[in-house]
Amino acid sequence: MTTETRPTRIEDYIRDLLPWAHPHQIKALATFVAAILEKQTGNQAEPARTQGNQELALKRLSRLIHNERLNPGYLADCLCQQSLQQVPRTGKVHLAIDWAIEDTRHLLVVSLIVGRGAMPIFRQACNQSVLKGRMRMYEQSVLKRAFRLIFQSTASASTARRASAI
Repeated sequence: MTTETRPTRIEDYIRDLLPWAHPHQIKALATFVAAILEKQTGNQAEPARTQGNQELALKRLSRLIHNERLNPGYLADCLCQQSLQQVPRTGKVHLAIDWAIEDTRHLLVVSLIVGRGAMPIFRQACNQSVLKGRMRMYEQSVLKRAFRLIFQSTASASTARRASAI
């Protein structure tokens, strides 16, 4: 990082999100999240430029990205569950689904509309070639997964409330 402060709040968030992660993984994730926030891009080369030795930073990032314990699907589920913990437990909540396109990459975002704001809870990226003729099927698959996570979160919150009432 170009600044001397360590991203401790980001580390705390990642530690809460991934309690099973090794401290080196947490530190690496926090470092690159802070770099992405600083550079405002997910392009791998840009965050690596904030790390001093760019070659070592790219190797470190590559190891992190290809780490089998950091499965993208599992991480997406963890982020969704973390987001759902912040949703009010009473009142109306609407669900929105939206596509974003960048070059040949498509990003499907599922958001909860709470009041006047939208809170993304689940994202799934894919290539344009994968979607050809299958966009509707892909949307249904992503929605099923998002609903499963929403229902799991609701069920676990209900169980926790009943347990605290006893």
